Amino acid sequence: MEANGVIPRYGGVIIHDCWASYLSYEQCCHGLCGSHLLRELTFVIDANDSAWAANMKRLLQETCAIVA
Repeated sequence: MEANGVIPRYGGVIIHDCWASYLSYEQCCHGLCGSHLLRELTFVIDANDSAWAANMKRLLQETCAIVA
């Protein structure tokens, strides 16, 4: 990421998968990718049968459908 020089010079919002390396760039704002969030929630649901994760996943999907 340093070699291409894009992120170190960027001052806007970057959307990413929460990889720790991205979070080291403090000059920009961060947002999490919805697809990655859904994938992580699916894992939590499958691994732990978690009600909160299922509710959050449903909320994200319903919100996306309304916005679209």
